[in-house]
Amino acid sequence: MSNNILTQNWSPVDLVLSRLGLNNVKKVSGGYMARCPVHDDKNPSLSITEGDDGRVLLKCFAGCSTEEIVKALGLTMSDLFPPSSKPQKQRAAYVSTKPTYIYVNEEGKPLFGIIRTPQKKFEAVHPNGDGWAYGMGGANPTIYNLPKVIDAVNKGELVFVVEGEKDADNMAKVGLTATTNPFGAEKWKPEYADYLVGADVVIIPDNDEVGRRHAEQVARSLMGKAKRIRILELPNLPEKGDVSDWLAAGGTKEELLKLAEQAPLYKPKNGLSEEALNDDLPTIDASIKSLPEVSGQALSALMAANEIEPRLFLHAGPVRIEADEHGGLITVELDVDRMRYEMARTANWVATTPNGLKSSKPPIDVVRDVLVSPLKFPILENIVRVPIFAKDGTLQVEAGYSEKTRSYYAPPAGLSIPEVPKNPTKSDIEKAKYWILDELLVDFPFSSDADKSHAIALLLLPFCRSMIDGLTPLHFIEASGQGSGKGLLAKVLLSISCDSNVGIIPPPRDDEEIRKAITARLIEGRAAVLIDNVTRLDSPVLSAALTADIWDDRLLGKNKTIRLPINWIWAATGNNAIVSTDIARRSVRIRLTPEEEKPWLRQDFKHESLITWAKKMRSHLIWACLTLIQSWISAGRPQANVAPLGSFEEWTKVMGGILEHAEIQGFLGNIIEFYNTADTESGMWREFVNSWWDTFKDEKVKISDIFPIAEKIDGFDLGKGATERAQKTALGMKLKKMRDRIFDDKKICMAGTYNNATLWKLIKKGQK
Repeated sequence: MSNNILTQNWSPVDLVLSRLGLNNVKKVSGGYMARCPVHDDKNPSLSITEGDDGRVLLKCFAGCSTEEIVKALGLTMSDLFPPSSKPQKQRAAYVSTKPTYIYVNEEGKPLFGIIRTPQKKFEAVHPNGDGWAYGMGGANPTIYNLPKVIDAVNKGELVFVVEGEKDADNMAKVGLTATTNPFGAEKWKPEYADYLVGADVVIIPDNDEVGRRHAEQVARSLMGKAKRIRILELPNLPEKGDVSDWLAAGGTKEELLKLAEQAPLYKPKNGLSEEALNDDLPTIDASIKSLPEVSGQALSALMAANEIEPRLFLHAGPVRIEADEHGGLITVELDVDRMRYEMARTANWVATTPNGLKSSKPPIDVVRDVLVSPLKFPILENIVRVPIFAKDGTLQVEAGYSEKTRSYYAPPAGLSIPEVPKNPTKSDIEKAKYWILDELLVDFPFSSDADKSHAIALLLLPFCRSMIDGLTPLHFIEASGQGSGKGLLAKVLLSISCDSNVGIIPPPRDDEEIRKAITARLIEGRAAVLIDNVTRLDSPVLSAALTADIWDDRLLGKNKTIRLPINWIWAATGNNAIVSTDIARRSVRIRLTPEEEKPWLRQDFKHESLITWAKKMRSHLIWACLTLIQSWISAGRPQANVAPLGSFEEWTKVMGGILEHAEIQGFLGNIIEFYNTADTESGMWREFVNSWWDTFKDEKVKISDIFPIAEKIDGFDLGKGATERAQKTALGMKLKKMRDRIFDDKKICMAGTYNNATLWKLIKKGQK
């Protein structure tokens, strides 16, 4: 066991907690949190937990090692483990005399004492049972007369900082509040300044060089914390004289207060005044050589500022929110430059020089050290531009970060939404439907009620996405030809909820391109993504993304993998695009079918410019969306009488429930039709397989045997312009992907090899 304490019956965790001081320890789930004794810890960063075997586990989130922490506590590594069955030696001795000075906590309970020896040396003792024992006993050093100091600060009274306990006691005798630090001059610790936040402080140094250096040390630590700092050098003091000598020579309380009022505000030797610093920010000395100490202070300042108003988040790593070139908001990585910018604005950075203090910047090594520290920023999933409903049905109306939705609400300037009723009436619902159906969507030539209901579902979805546990489908806005209004519809539907925060993906050429695009948009924290103007939707990557909760990908050019939840809104547009079966199963269709040959020439629109009108009436349209959703919530969230869309059951319950409650008809009514029209790939394979059977029945065949059949199938892509050999290779690859697939009643099967070539055959249902 360690020196200076009677601990033979203590557990290791009790020993550690005693050394930290109970007043500095906070009980949390699974253990305790405390200020780390190694670095200047403004906010508790040391985790203390107990292992199954009774040993103590220490983790400093500022990066201090266990060995450093143990040493700072005056313990050894063996003290972290349960004692053996061998009897422990009593290594502390009781002190026969009462301490000369006693330091107490905020409640006045003794923490430790100071004994002044005949040799004018000072020794620490701590309470131990009914007496005192040598050593600190695990107590963290604090300032003298702490309860009186706290009371004076709260009342706005002067607090004097002197050089010794004797001086503080003599000041108390004349009715003044004074404090000091243990163990004499130049032993002031930066954390002592935390007790004097907002205080009106007067420092009285002893009349010698050591005293003046001590006063400067105290004053520097108080910069940015104390309300006012003054250093009072008393007149007519002998060499090495102190305030006790001044009082003994006839000085009075009234004289002292007058001198204090006349004392100038503290200015460091180089002229860096406290007014040059932000009073609301902590001050960090960048010249301190201990990287863990400076990094710990910087991290604490950063976290403290971010707790007040979150602006830094975790989103595939540490990020902050910035505007893109179109006025939308995106997340960007906190690299070294951005982190330095943030650190410079969450603390006053100074450096100690032979001539005093000077303004400084966060050192690059400190910035890098903070970047690799465990940053406990809020988790951000996306950025929203309108109020949204949380999972529990509450509406996020306050701008900023919401822990419930893990989203950042950044309303556009000037947006003023009418109050949404808690229990919307029938009249409220009809008014909301009027705004959407009779104003916003009135001129779009929807093919059916189902197509219109899916458009409304897309409009409403961003407002209630957080209420849906799980996936949402792709909303495919298609038209029979150009000029039908699909692009306008997509823009209007998404702009009302997402403003400029839509990630546009141009028609992807291949799977690799769409993978990169998805990763890029996810990193940006977009609320919605739009795959624009596609001619073909047939991507295994996109199919996988539509049914994935989490997206994993390696960043281009970096040895880094991101892992992010996919909870945005999916949309795509196209004119009679070819849609694969896999994509169709993960989509809902919104089809426009104009009756005019040249729809772009149409003039009889209700609103001359729908975009302009929608922008002007945006607050009312948002109100309409929120009202329909709130009406469903207040009604108890009734479920729709409709079969759920596979893999999107929760989406079906929420969106179908909202639409049915609002008496909007047609939801999911065109699903089968969409499947049938989208399954062009299956149709081509069905034609190919039936022609193959007609020619070869169940014979074993080579690729060269069936290649002429594949060539004749319209739309069967084998590589336009490629050589015959390359096309045969492409056919072989396609067959491998379709292995064991059944078309009509015939299964594609591998049938061994011949001369290193793969053989194939068809097996009809009922055959082996």
